[in-house]
Amino acid sequence: MQAKNNNEIKNYNYNEINISNIFIYMFSMVISGYIANQYILGGALYLLGRVTYFYLYTLFNHDVKFFIFKKHKVLTAILTGGLIFILLFIVMNLPVAIDSNEFWVIFSTIIIILLQQSLVNRLNQLLKTNIINKKLYLLSNFIINLILIFINLIIVGFLIPDKNWMLIGLGLILSFVIELIEARNKDFSLLKIKDNKKVKSIIEYLNSIHSYKVFKYLSLLIVIGLQITSVHVSTFIVLFSDKMIVFFSLFAICVFFTRSFVEFIIKGLNKKDVDFTNLLFVGLLIWVYSLTLFYNIKPTNNVIPISAYLSIILSSIGLALTIACLNIIEKQMYDVIAFAKSDFLIYYRNIRNLYQNVAAIVGQYVALVVLAFLYFYNAGSISNLDIFYNLKPLMILPAIAVVLAATLMALKFPINKRYFEKLNKFLNIKAGEKNIPLKKQLENVFIKKHSRRVGIKIIIALLRPLYYHKLIDSENIKKYEDGTIIFICNHGELYGPVVANVYVPCSFRPWIISELYDKESFIEYTYTNTFSKQKWLPEKLQMPLAKLLAPAMIWVANSIECIPVYRNKPEELIKTFRMSVNAMESGDNLLIFPENPALDGGDGKYKLKGTGKFYSGFALMGQALYTKTNKIA
Repeated sequence: MQAKNNNEIKNYNYNEINISNIFIYMFSMVISGYIANQYILGGALYLLGRVTYFYLYTLFNHDVKFFIFKKHKVLTAILTGGLIFILLFIVMNLPVAIDSNEFWVIFSTIIIILLQQSLVNRLNQLLKTNIINKKLYLLSNFIINLILIFINLIIVGFLIPDKNWMLIGLGLILSFVIELIEARNKDFSLLKIKDNKKVKSIIEYLNSIHSYKVFKYLSLLIVIGLQITSVHVSTFIVLFSDKMIVFFSLFAICVFFTRSFVEFIIKGLNKKDVDFTNLLFVGLLIWVYSLTLFYNIKPTNNVIPISAYLSIILSSIGLALTIACLNIIEKQMYDVIAFAKSDFLIYYRNIRNLYQNVAAIVGQYVALVVLAFLYFYNAGSISNLDIFYNLKPLMILPAIAVVLAATLMALKFPINKRYFEKLNKFLNIKAGEKNIPLKKQLENVFIKKHSRRVGIKIIIALLRPLYYHKLIDSENIKKYEDGTIIFICNHGELYGPVVANVYVPCSFRPWIISELYDKESFIEYTYTNTFSKQKWLPEKLQMPLAKLLAPAMIWVANSIECIPVYRNKPEELIKTFRMSVNAMESGDNLLIFPENPALDGGDGKYKLKGTGKFYSGFALMGQALYTKTNKIA
């Protein structure tokens, strides 16, 4: 039963692009524009109601009260004071912008919409916790929403009889149906945590896990950016009402197909071939680019440029790709918590929901502040085109800043596909078996501070076009288990190591002479064996170049996790074999350049053609691996 519950938590999607919220926000703007030519007012009122509802729900939820009041007093004060100020701000400016009857119709319609969402979610919660059955769920939804829509139409007919009540009624029905469909994907089976001290201890422990802490900030930034971008895109679509159906359809279709594409990758392709941390980074880059396109759109009264359509398409693709990959990594982070402290697994969903709810509130709050400012500034006196130009810097620049911050945080995220696979391997070790080297490696990567070596990946990507090679029989490598492969390669001076890192189609850790791992010894070694032998290079530049090169090359060695070979120190050579066996036991392959140019005579350089004579000691790796693990290299 516990395993089943854990699996349900792991398979829960914490982040989604909620099409129903986008549609309902747009409907609120359309109704406000139709009744009083005040598009921004409707959007601002809807966001004000939504933010207030979820903020109060979070604030007075006993499970998270400690977190909100104690840990983030400043945030609580800003949100509370800001919501009160915005409400007073809108009400005080009503006489300037709108007739009172029109306002009350807009206000009542939006209240009905918010009640619809709240009741649908509440009934869905009762359904998923088996308090009511599906038949009663549908019947209750139908009756309650019919009553709400009927009440709203009476208010419309009484206060503004000259307006088309059927349009408003149709919009309310559509918003109800869309919310009903979206509610199926929501989850409400959260565990109650009554002990505030326990909440504090859990949060503090989770924040001590470096990979989780980075992921937490990454996901918070993405959710905040999602809320701001969704409001911006929706506002843009409504302001250009003659293209509204086209724009909204483009957005919804692209979101659907991007979601389907990611699901196809997961189900239809080999999941091991895709690094979703890299795909997340791609999604963020597309997202940022779409926002810059939005910022540079310059529509006129008669012409909407092609870039507007492209912005809608790219923003929907970027958002959907980012959120889909974030959800996949979220599920993989569940394994990180299982590895670090499995006792906290049952609380993990609560903590993640808490942070995501706060992030959603903050993102919507930022958008609400922008809309409130626009409402005051416009007061119904300027065109939709002017509103759009005023909206661009206020909404897009914060969104760009947040998404760029998320992109930088994605670069700091220390885990890639390789380590997630190792973690899965460790968690599935049979009872009674141990893998101490793998456990220590995972602790260093997941729990302690560990940097992901993105720079070396960029360098490899840039070098690849400069070294064209055709790989032959690379599929044969897949027959062997990671941690049992040792690649033996020609050195060919610098050429061999570069090409091996660029083209070998699986991960590995290379052997490197120990002199290249220390700055002082690196300078001396490269000066003696490389720069001093370059007759074309002025002597006065040889040592400075060796010193200049040292930091970069040591960084490269650390980035590709080289294993030092103590070639001239027999008593320390055992360290090389011990580190190598531990690496292979942890699932790492090895790359060795065994050629010994000193045995070939001549000037001590590596052969550029053919194969030089070998140091024979590397062959002992096979024996060492078999002795420790019973595996054949």
